[in-house]
Order: sequence, then C-alpha cells, then structure tokens
Amino acid sequence: MAGKGVFKDLLDGDVYKYYADGEWKRSSSGASVNILNPSTRKVQYKVQACTQEEVNKIMDSAKAAQKLWAKTPLWKRAEALHRAAAILKENKVPIAESLVKEVAKPQKDAITEVVRSGDLISYTAEEGIRILVEGKFLVSDSFPGNDRNKLCMSSKIPLGVILAIPPFNYPVNLAVSKIGPALIAGNALVLKPPTQGAVSCLHMVHCFHLAGFPKGLISAVTGKGSEIGDFLTMHPTVNCISFTGGDTGIAIARKASMIPLQMELGGKDACIVLEDADLDLAATNIVKGGYSYSGQRCTAVKVVLAFESIADMLVAKVNQKIAKLTIGPPEEDCDITPVVSESSANFIEGLVKDAREKGAKFHQEWKRDGNLIWPVLIDHVRPDMRIAWEEPFGPVLPVIRIKTVEEGIHHCNANNFGLQGCVFTKDINKAIMIADAMETGTVQINSAPARGPDHFPFQGLRDSGIGSQGITNSINMMTKTKSTAPSTETEMHVGYDCVPLFPYEPREAQGLLDLMGDRPWVKKNPHVAPKLAGKSPLKKREASRKSPLKLNSGSERTTRATGGGASCSTLRSLSRTVDALLQTRSKQQQDPYLNLSELDSRDSGCNISLRQLLDAVEKSMEKHLPHPPVLTTCPSPSCVRSPTSPTERTFERITLEVIQE
Repeated sequence: MAGKGVFKDLLDGDVYKYYADGEWKRSSSGASVNILNPSTRKVQYKVQACTQEEVNKIMDSAKAAQKLWAKTPLWKRAEALHRAAAILKENKVPIAESLVKEVAKPQKDAITEVVRSGDLISYTAEEGIRILVEGKFLVSDSFPGNDRNKLCMSSKIPLGVILAIPPFNYPVNLAVSKIGPALIAGNALVLKPPTQGAVSCLHMVHCFHLAGFPKGLISAVTGKGSEIGDFLTMHPTVNCISFTGGDTGIAIARKASMIPLQMELGGKDACIVLEDADLDLAATNIVKGGYSYSGQRCTAVKVVLAFESIADMLVAKVNQKIAKLTIGPPEEDCDITPVVSESSANFIEGLVKDAREKGAKFHQEWKRDGNLIWPVLIDHVRPDMRIAWEEPFGPVLPVIRIKTVEEGIHHCNANNFGLQGCVFTKDINKAIMIADAMETGTVQINSAPARGPDHFPFQGLRDSGIGSQGITNSINMMTKTKSTAPSTETEMHVGYDCVPLFPYEPREAQGLLDLMGDRPWVKKNPHVAPKLAGKSPLKKREASRKSPLKLNSGSERTTRATGGGASCSTLRSLSRTVDALLQTRSKQQQDPYLNLSELDSRDSGCNISLRQLLDAVEKSMEKHLPHPPVLTTCPSPSCVRSPTSPTERTFERITLEVIQE
C-alpha cells in the first residue's frame, strides 16, 4: 500500500514529507498542497509546501554532496543505481497504486511504468560506464603548422547540480530518465515533482534512499509553483535544467541563465496515411497512438492526414476499433480513464465545441462525465478549426483529408510543434522521402509515434523542445568536456604531487607523458628511492640485472634504499607481509589497495624496506618473464592494486601492478 510498509516514513499524519539531506522532513511553512483524484475529484493526497529557505538549504547540500559523489568510482555509482532499480521493481505495486489514484493511469499501465523505470535505471548504469570510461587523446602535430610538442587528454566531467522537473503523465518514468543519467555522470539531483504525480515521485525517490545514496545527493522538493517555481529554476546553484511539460518550459528557457537546458514541451504529432498504406495496420496504430492513456501523451497521434481516396475506409476501420475501447475508472483497467484535471477537460471541450460550430463531422456522440471524456473521432476538419493546430491532450482525434503528399507535409510543418510524426505506406523510398521533409525530431514509419525504447534519441524541434533525450544523449548532455594539455618539452613525473589527468590514474598519466615525450616509463621519486646523478634509471635497472640481489647480504642497492637491512630471506615471507596488510584492510572495511610504504614502519615480523620488496619482486619477475617489466613505485595506494592482467596474475600473491616495456 502507498505510504505503508517500507514507505511509512514518508507520511506525517496525512501529509507526505519532502526529501532532503537523506531524510524525510516536514516543511517549516506548516502548509500543504492538495492532490485531487481525477476520478472522484476529491482530495486524495497532500504534500508539503516547501519554502524558499528550505530550497536554499537543499541546494547547498546538493552542491556539497556532488563534490564527493564526482570522486566516487564509476563502478560504485553504477552499483548504487542497480540497487535502486531492483528496489523500485520490488515495490511496483504500491507505487502503481499511487499512479492510479493521482493521475488516473490504468492499473496495468501503472505497473508497466514502474517496471520500465527500473529497467531504464539499470540500462543507464551500464551505458554510463561505457560512455564515461572513454576519453580522447590528441597530439599537437595533427593540426597544420604545429610540432609534436603538446598533448591533449579530454574526458567527460559532471555539470554539478541538475534540476529535474517531470510531467504528470509519466511522473516516475520521466523522473528516472533524468535522475539516472544525472547520477551516473557524477551530478547531484534536485527533483521538483509535478503536483499531480508528486506522491508517485516521492515513493520512487524513497527507493533511491533505500539504495544507500549519499545524503544530500538526491532531493525532492514539493510545493506551490507560484512560491518556489521560479526560485528553483533561477537558483544560482543549478547547473542544468531537465524539464518535460508544456508552455511552462518556454518561460523557464527565457528566465534561465547560461546553463544547459533539456526540454520536451509537447507536440501536435501528425499521422500521414498514403493511398498504398495497409489500412488495418494504420487504423490499429492510430487508435493505439491517439487514445492510449486517454490521449494524454506528448507522442500521441493528434491529427490524421489521410488521402481522400482512402479516407472513408480508414475512418470506418478506426471507428470499429474505437467502439471496442472500454471507458471507466483506472482501477478497472479501462482503456479510457478520466483526464488529469477539470481544467484539462474544459480545454478539450472547448476545442470540440469550436470544431462542431465550424462544421466538422463527429462519428461518436460527445459525452463527458466530470473528468471522464468518451473517445471521439472528428472528421472533415479544416485548417480554420482550433483542433487542427492545438494539442488537446485528451481522447479526441481530428482527421484532415488531403489530396497530395505535399499538402500533408505542409500541414505538419506549418505547426508550431515539431516533436514526432508518422507515415504509413508500403513504399519505403517514399516513406523516407516524406520523413526527411517532415520537420520533426522523430518520424516513425508504419508505426505510431512513441518515446521509447528509452535508449533511442528523443528530441523536438521548434516549440517542442531544446536538446535531445534518450539515455545516451541525456548522459552526454549532463556532462561537459574537460581537457588537459601538457607540454612534452618539459619533463614531468608523478609523485606525491601526482598530475591530475582524469580519468587516467597516476601511473597511466606518467606513462603517457613519458611515452609521448620519448622518455622511458621509469619512476624517479625522491621519497621512495634516491636519484642517481648523471645516471639513467633504466641504466640502473640494467646494471642491477648483472649482479643478482641477495636479500640478506645488505647489498649496495639495499643500503641505499629507504629502511635498513632485511631479516626475511624469501619471497614467500614478503608475500605473507603483504597479505597481512591486505587482511587488516579488509577487516577494517577499507579499499583493498596497498601502499607499500607502510611496510617500512609496520611490525609484521619482517623488517624490510620498500626498496627491498621491489627489488625482490623484480628479481623474481626477471626469472619468469622474457621481457622483464619496469616497476613503478608511487606511494599513492592507487599505484598498487589487485592484479588483473595475465602478467600480474603470475605474481598474484604480491599485489603489484607492472608495466611491460
């Protein structure tokens, strides 16, 4: 049940709390916002009416949390998203219940939305790893007039704090389509749910809370748009706005500062049916596309442009299918359920009245009971009727009869919207030609308009939006490119002051710098081993091979290294020392990385120095490998990690990463 079980913490009496700093909170305003049930038109839920001061605190927490989250390893971010997805699916029933009650979504469709949302989150986690792990590497001499004296390493970094504003019709799915990409990319997320759909969003946010995301990283602020709407969208902490809705998005775009915007603002999706089309297929898709969820979809078919020669047959087939639609409450899984609000129903009725007064033909009787509107197909619609151009967002569909393809394309492109469209024909060449001429973000061929699958690009032209959505595009949109361009004319090394070349780890960064600067990958770190004046580190290593190291001899290499003589005579003893450190770290629930400099001061029954350990490992490797590796000895724990490559697995007892020349 909504608000019960794992969701009991969301309620304060009969008012749902807002989410901030990892907690469910009451607003200091003491006020609440009512959410009406579209079917009963009575108050179903109440949510907190947050204040501007509370919004400021949320933004401060988000900014701080984002700095730490951006440093969290990518695989850990993905794991957290997978946990959230699993929890969301486990709780699909109570979340679907709230969708039924506050947005009148049919029960089966509500369940589908929650499950789809979980799948979207999981896909986002995997896609994020694929996208964000990659960077670009450039050299300066690839551009005319430049020598090979500079490198460029670029990667994607997070934008900061993302403000997500989903719509009422898919409050869970369209919320996670913003939350998932934002989080995997390393951003913080502030969610402003729609009033209708707020409780469903809050239940979804609790699934992220249960998944263990850091405090402050995700927030959900509810309240009156007149009090916090502009305050949120114009807040200086916000680095990006992802909005799905109507004309409000245009106002947001005008007021937003110099930040990226991702907006989907609706459409008047046209369906062009040619003379050679499969009319049964076209009719099925027109009814599915035009009347699903009572036509309250941005990608619903909103105008049919049919050739006169086949219009009568097409209309007859569509009417037959409309007659089979069930009308009633969402709890009964009816095809046509109440529209979201009385104001929406009034707007739809206004469009219908205008068409009737101007001579359109109605194939069904106009019928309305509160917010419940019976499906209507309106034929012989002319361009002077409002319904030919305006988006009804309800179960009414106009049919305009055309004589040429050009006439249909002209009507499609003369509209202010440009979200999606579709064309039905058996001639694929003609279909592609028409699709190319239609000025919309997407054109479906022999299929109804649709937002999904969720990884497909989704965008609109003109008043239908800004930017592109879809999982991959959203991840890219919520990042920015960061480039680092070191000069190869100056020798650089990676030591305690490691060069931060994200996403490359210190050893990788040093290798790139040395390799491109025609220098061998050899570490010169005064904190680990002394510099050899006038000698190449590579020559030092070559010299060491001529006189095998004896661990107990107190050799020159041993006495010159940090620490004293060795009391351990075998590599097995050294391995036990390393294992002891790793086991201690495991018990303390620390990352399983080993800083070898700890061996100098740790009493583990083996008084050895860091240099001695490396010498012993190098000697052993020389016996087993045809091309002995060069060891890097950076004191950062990230320089020594668990083995992953075949070469490293040869010496898996001692967790040193080596780099082959």
